[in-house]
Amino acid sequence: ETGEPNHGGFGASASIWYSYTASAAGTLVLDTMGSDFDTLLGVYTGSAVNALTTIRTNDDAGGGNWSRIEFAPVVDTQYWVAIDGYGSRKGSTVFNWAFTEAPPAQKPGVPRSVRAVEGDARATVYWTAPESDGGATITAYTVTASPGGRTCATTGALTCVVSSLTNGTPYTFTVTATNSVGTSNPSSASDAVTPRAASDGGVAPLSWGLDRIDQRALPLNNRYTRTQSGAGVTVYVIDTGVRATHGELNGRVAAGFTTISDGQGTNDCQGHGTHVAGTVAGTNYGVAPSALIVPVRVMNCSGSGSTSDIIAGIDWIITHHQAGVPAVANMSLGGPRSAALDLAVARGVADGVTFVVAAGNSNLSACTVSPAGEPSAITVGSTTSTDERSSFSNFGSCLDVFAPGSSIVSAGHTSDTATRTLSGTSMAAPHVAGVAALALSQNTAMTPAEVASAIASSATRNAVTNPGTGSLNRLVFSPLTPAPNADDDT
Repeated sequence: ETGEPNHGGFGASASIWYSYTASAAGTLVLDTMGSDFDTLLGVYTGSAVNALTTIRTNDDAGGGNWSRIEFAPVVDTQYWVAIDGYGSRKGSTVFNWAFTEAPPAQKPGVPRSVRAVEGDARATVYWTAPESDGGATITAYTVTASPGGRTCATTGALTCVVSSLTNGTPYTFTVTATNSVGTSNPSSASDAVTPRAASDGGVAPLSWGLDRIDQRALPLNNRYTRTQSGAGVTVYVIDTGVRATHGELNGRVAAGFTTISDGQGTNDCQGHGTHVAGTVAGTNYGVAPSALIVPVRVMNCSGSGSTSDIIAGIDWIITHHQAGVPAVANMSLGGPRSAALDLAVARGVADGVTFVVAAGNSNLSACTVSPAGEPSAITVGSTTSTDERSSFSNFGSCLDVFAPGSSIVSAGHTSDTATRTLSGTSMAAPHVAGVAALALSQNTAMTPAEVASAIASSATRNAVTNPGTGSLNRLVFSPLTPAPNADDDT
């Protein structure tokens, strides 16, 4: 017929059509085994032959001339099935079909790998999904603390914060999953954690960068003080991967994604990503030591990657980021200006993820590189321990804020206790990503624009020597209190 679709990629010639409507959920298998000519097979939905939606097509199955299609039909949807001949061939047709009804849905399986990170009168609990959803979508998870029975719940996210706990009391946590049938048994209990009040006196930092970002001016006071920890915030590290077992991060690295096909998965065989993750959320070297790290590996063991791989990593984040879950993405990477990469970052920001990116290390305008030139991202330049712009740091009107980036010590990738000292705007960006996580742990409803505004309005003015032509003279300030001269951006 006029407008008839191609079946299996080949033009229609003498098709036979069948109609099928499923009355129950299950699997339908169709084949033409036994036909005496080379067949084509197609399955479609729609109401007009020239406006059909293709569901499946097949030419040759199992090396023979017969065709086979297997799919899960939607209940009460009408499907059209076409048999045709390859290259206008005709003959005697045999059509076989078998429907296997899906088993009845059940309660979900038990959530797995429950772990908790303590905070001030609260704990952030993480877990992985059950092995089985019971044949029905999981619609809620509930976390219960013991003792006391305090709870928190989510509608899909694999983390939530249990509040109103008693500081100094050890707690364990269990998680249940719920679908349309019912609620699972409780998970195995997490290891015990003990919430404690934040220390106003701070701690002696192991990195000068931490020492610098919580005070307005030099000299350094050998303390890092914070009132938030990043608990409940997910930080995507788009980089070379992360050593998940490192002591700085162990227990706070979730399953991630890789675009690199070298068998390494999200493991870091280069070291850059682990260093970055340590600065964001390391126990001793991190700005936000309770944040959850998700590695998104887009660069290989040599530290290089393609723009398409980076975009694929961002798209994975957009797909997997749960609405309403506070999240930050750190991109300590860059290259020539790319509209496609900039648009990918903008899509991520529109999805609710705060993107923090390195300005670049060419001592040029940050507007000439991507993703540093993307306006929706927070672009970060580098400073030294004497508050000078690092000699390599890019600058200019596309730069939003400076942060420590020269000679930064953080986690290394060669062992679970290794450390490493690196310099670059790659090291400055994770300081700001950590501050973004602190902001979101204080107010989980903040939008990326609100996070960027909080970082900009609190940044210390006019502290950076030689910020570069066109640069706003702002140095990140982790307490996020308004700068006393916030209107002065000279």
